[in-house]
Amino acid sequence: MNQPIIYQFLKRSRCFANAKQSKDLLRLVAKTLSESGIADSGFFIFQKSFLNHDSISPSLDAFEPFGKIVEHFERIALRVREVFHARFTMNRPMTQWMSIDLLPQAWSLHFRSLDFVDFGIWPLYADEHPVGAIVVFRGTEIKQSVMKKNPILMDVCAAQMSLALDMVKAVQSALNVSEQDWLTGLLNRRGLEARLPAVMQQCECDGDYLALGFVDVDNLKVVNDTLGHLAGDRALQELAERIRAAVRSEDLVARVGGDEFAIVLRYEQADASVFFERLQHTINHSSSLLSVSVGVAVLQKDGDSLEQCFKIADERMYANKVLRKSKDHIELETI
Repeated sequence: MNQPIIYQFLKRSRCFANAKQSKDLLRLVAKTLSESGIADSGFFIFQKSFLNHDSISPSLDAFEPFGKIVEHFERIALRVREVFHARFTMNRPMTQWMSIDLLPQAWSLHFRSLDFVDFGIWPLYADEHPVGAIVVFRGTEIKQSVMKKNPILMDVCAAQMSLALDMVKAVQSALNVSEQDWLTGLLNRRGLEARLPAVMQQCECDGDYLALGFVDVDNLKVVNDTLGHLAGDRALQELAERIRAAVRSEDLVARVGGDEFAIVLRYEQADASVFFERLQHTINHSSSLLSVSVGVAVLQKDGDSLEQCFKIADERMYANKVLRKSKDHIELETI
């Protein structure tokens, strides 16, 4: 194998380290493979749960096509598990160039029509565990190049990409920690703000309403002063679990202050007050230590921006707190 070619590829692949997310890395690798002439076309196979952190699906899916595959990718993506499930396992990857004729006949004919003669599958690892693969194709012109026949360049590419995946995963883990509340495990303010744009976009696509609410603890200071801060921490953890159990997996819950929680819900109807009233009733009648006040606002109904809605929800939460305190005072006077 010509060493200058390997050196040139290693030089090109240094850009892999610039990837901040897994999908950014796929685009960089696809660009490098195309520009270096190692492969005509290709795509990547990953478990959905690895690339999409909100997904829990373990099934394989295809991502980031390049070259001639792009025009036919929708069809390929729909059949990718059918094609590769039987012939490809993560523990026995085909780390060599192989004839297109080894694919199922219908697919070999399809790829032949695109002037491909070879294909190969190279595994990708993260933390030394198989997480995906690069699927690449070559045409006659590349195959005839003596310097491209050896699979070592793809071996190097897969190794470089696996190393970059470890780096991306480490960055993502650090980011997740920075966006998580240390006490409750919920999102913190930064984590909430990072996820809000995607939720808003999904609401627009589905025609749903976006409800923004606050849950504020009434008596955390009293608990801390009388029972100690450890008791207060445990009470907050219990409250966080109750809130998390009351919402759906796609809803957002964050601890945005010492005794304040934010909840972001997608609703088909514009009235989300019933949910918050029910949540308040459940918490106040089940917790022996804490009681809460709540406030909610709906985007495009109560305010035209997130800032407006959060301000309105905050004002309503404090109004709810004042009202509850006045009722308690009246009840005490009656007694």
